[in-house]
Amino acid sequence: GQLNVLASHTEVTTNSFIIATTGTAFGGPGRISDSPSESTTFDTYWNASLGTHDLTIGYAYRQDSADTKDYTLSNWGNPESKTGLYSTASGKMSLHGAYLQDNWQIAPRLTVQGGLRYDHWLNANGQSTDPSGIYSHAERTAAAWSPKLGASWRVTDAFTLRTSAGKAFHAPTVYDLYRSSSLSTYNISANPTLEPETVKSWEVGADWRAWNGGEIRTTYFHNEIDNLIYLGPRKPGPGGKDVRLRINAGKARTNGVTLSVTHRFDADNRVFANLTYTHSEMLENSASPTSVGKRLTGLPEKQASVGFETRQGNWLLSTSGRYASKQYSDDTNADGAIGVYKAYDAYFVVDSKLSYRFDKTLTASLAVSNLLDREYFSYYAAPGRAWFASLAYNY
Repeated sequence: GQLNVLASHTEVTTNSFIIATTGTAFGGPGRISDSPSESTTFDTYWNASLGTHDLTIGYAYRQDSADTKDYTLSNWGNPESKTGLYSTASGKMSLHGAYLQDNWQIAPRLTVQGGLRYDHWLNANGQSTDPSGIYSHAERTAAAWSPKLGASWRVTDAFTLRTSAGKAFHAPTVYDLYRSSSLSTYNISANPTLEPETVKSWEVGADWRAWNGGEIRTTYFHNEIDNLIYLGPRKPGPGGKDVRLRINAGKARTNGVTLSVTHRFDADNRVFANLTYTHSEMLENSASPTSVGKRLTGLPEKQASVGFETRQGNWLLSTSGRYASKQYSDDTNADGAIGVYKAYDAYFVVDSKLSYRFDKTLTASLAVSNLLDREYFSYYAAPGRAWFASLAYNY
């Protein structure tokens, strides 16, 4: 078999944003928030083919910590004009996971996949201060078993049916639990009592090599979500500014279909297109009853992409267009405006990347995002055309 070990450590020493409170566009009182953070991950797994079984056994670990400090500013246009400490929030999150998966080829055309994962989550050292007082938050812990079962049946050499079902677990982050923030029109309040969210999922699909070089893939998916973590409704807060609390909704559902078509002319040239339609609905939510029956926030109903990739000698050109329909940020779907500040518009953007490989070790590339310089809003005005050049050396 083969043993794989992956480890990483990331430190963000400065992560600041400035809030204008009662000032003008040219200056005045405000606050600056700095959120340094650290993240450590470790994942090791062993994989081996044992006759008709392809077995994977692994262990995963993740630890995140954050320590946010908000300072008042005499002039929000000058980050150095600090006058005092306004609020703090800190905490640590650790997650341990162990998993096992077996791909079992029962027959030449039938493969069954079974898996099981156990996760244990712990949030600790939660502390926060604000003008109302100093708070210590109790340790939070939870555990979950996540099973999975799937099968694929190669009906013919060109046509395959597949299905799978399973359960997954997602714990709140340190920011969800302890980190409050402020936007221009409302404040976001952390919630140290958040519970992990879980989802039960199943899907059925088919893959069809309908012609020489071409493949069509389609999938129907269904998800039942419990304790969905999201921003609750706006409510009056201190100082006349509304507050949105991070909450667990009771139940939500998403289902939909994906369709993709790919044609490969040869090893160096291909075109592709895909479409995803997702119907989402809040089913139960005692914290915001008016959200029941409405679409989930931050989730477009339609998404699509189309593009191509071509290689000529040492040159590689890839171009794709991405579409997403309008999204809602309000859980009652009341924010129907388009083309204005705070709206989440539908958009279609084109991205492209051109690379040249000098030899086996050295590659230069130029990437351009939003090639057509489309204007739209995702709360703020979206960035226009941008380019990024890189030189990569591999050894």
